[in-house]
Amino acid sequence: MSVSPASKVSVIIPTLNRPDFLLRTLRYYADAKFSGRILVGDSSGPEHVARVRAFLRDVPSLDVTYAECPGLNDRNTLLELANRVETPYAVFQGDDDVFLPGALAQCVECLDGKPEFASARGRAWLFTVDANGAYGRLGLGGPYRLPAPTAETPLARLQQLLGHYAVTLFSVHRSAVWRAMWRDVDRIRDRAFGAEILPCTRSAVYGRCATLEVAYLLRQVHPARYHLPGKTEWRGSPGWDADFAFVCSALADEVREASGGLETPGGEDIAAMFERTYLARRKPGVAAHGASRAGARGLRHGVGAMLERWPAAGATLRRLQSGLRLARTRSALRGEPAVRRELDLFVSVASRKAAA
Repeated sequence: MSVSPASKVSVIIPTLNRPDFLLRTLRYYADAKFSGRILVGDSSGPEHVARVRAFLRDVPSLDVTYAECPGLNDRNTLLELANRVETPYAVFQGDDDVFLPGALAQCVECLDGKPEFASARGRAWLFTVDANGAYGRLGLGGPYRLPAPTAETPLARLQQLLGHYAVTLFSVHRSAVWRAMWRDVDRIRDRAFGAEILPCTRSAVYGRCATLEVAYLLRQVHPARYHLPGKTEWRGSPGWDADFAFVCSALADEVREASGGLETPGGEDIAAMFERTYLARRKPGVAAHGASRAGARGLRHGVGAMLERWPAAGATLRRLQSGLRLARTRSALRGEPAVRRELDLFVSVASRKAAA
């Protein structure tokens, strides 16, 4: 009997006190008959954990490893889940996002046939829910940029990613690479470095990423999404200098190892690369202007913040935009009937509670 390509991938989902989002995701994968493995690291309180366990008892066909992680932060939770990966491939997912299983399978098939690539990904799209929660009427938005470092050498790929930074965790990775990406993140105090920047940059160092022209990931936009802090606020946080030095030293070591000793940067060289690329592009944030945290968040979110302040105007604008966005998304999905079916299924799952 043939093995489904999707069964070779583990979807990694950390979560904290957001059972509605997590249950929506699990319900969708169950309805889509996803054959891969799902590793959930749940740091939630007991009442939320009980809801999830009750759901899992009703869907034994879904291959879920449910790890209770009380008191663990996101770095420790992700390290714990990385160490539990047993499939050939792994990928990160937010509890409020979903992958289209057919596209995950295509990424697995790509990596099976192209050993020169360390990771693969399709195209990502944004969506909203009218109630800003897990359930309601969906609005399909525009594309969400995913990186695909393709330079020939580890140092060149690192510079390529830092110069136009985006999150590499949403790409399907070979499991050995995945585990290496999360090594020692529990030693890092800063959330941005430990849960995102170090594993993302390691991904680029360890190998090239293939891009498939297929709709692949749906990412929800809502007020509770995590955003990295502004640069000035971030650099002034406790322990930043020590964590930055640790990250740069680790990346220098890994560039030397991945290049077989042909590239030999020091930690200070990696730090200088960060300064002229990634850090130079980051916005100053709250400390630069003495603004309040809420004000800085409004600046970072731009139009989104204005729409939250004037909901009537926001609703009107969304109605005007929805037709164009839906047409654009359907155009992108044209010729992919299986993917369209998976998209329609997610719309149905997300609307189900509101309709009940």
